[in-house]
Amino acid sequence: MGIFQKYKNLITILVVVGMLALVYFWFSGKGEDDTSSSIVQNAGALEIPPDRKIVILVRKAEGISLDRSIFESGMLGSLVDFSQQIIPQSVGKQDPFSPF
Repeated sequence: MGIFQKYKNLITILVVVGMLALVYFWFSGKGEDDTSSSIVQNAGALEIPPDRKIVILVRKAEGISLDRSIFESGMLGSLVDFSQQIIPQSVGKQDPFSPF
């Protein structure tokens, strides 16, 4: 404990300088070598227009084939619906953002 008291000012200065260095490196970033902005700019160039997306989706759907025997078997009719009816209740205010 005596060593800490002896070098208390030196340790405090070193900690403060270290924190300042971390803050500087955190906010200064990588400098000009940072390529994240160019990646974002190039990502917009690779975006597919909506009309082209529809054509691609239709072409993918052409390869789908359905097995119709599932609709003819009795297993589909044997499925049981376990859903529960939700009873509407008046809870809370009509407009939750209105003042009290």
